[in-house]
Amino acid sequence: MKVTKKEAPEVIEVALRAFPAYKGRKFRLEVFKGPKRLDSCWSGGTRDSYLIIPLSKDDSTGIFKVPENGTPFANNGVICELSELPEGLALVNHCIFCGKDIGLTVYVNANNMNQTILN
Repeated sequence: MKVTKKEAPEVIEVALRAFPAYKGRKFRLEVFKGPKRLDSCWSGGTRDSYLIIPLSKDDSTGIFKVPENGTPFANNGVICELSELPEGLALVNHCIFCGKDIGLTVYVNANNMNQTILN
């Protein structure tokens, strides 16, 4: 679902902690449904970049960048896949599709969603 800064500032804050250089205004929030392939490589002007980040900025676990993968030349040909997303973490995707910035999507565990979007 599309979200705005006014209706879900916590989603925007998580997305921008993952990709602080992002200057766009396109944000989405999705419940994670795994398994999900995390291909991260350039192909025909398209690329997805993924980071796993704690929902709480006070959490000291840090940010994990999914390595470039999906080609025989990166990550020894291994394609990363995420089967489940633990509570308290978000998977953030920055998508460039055919050279056009599609925006940031924040995926969260269903237990992290509530009436105020994220808890």
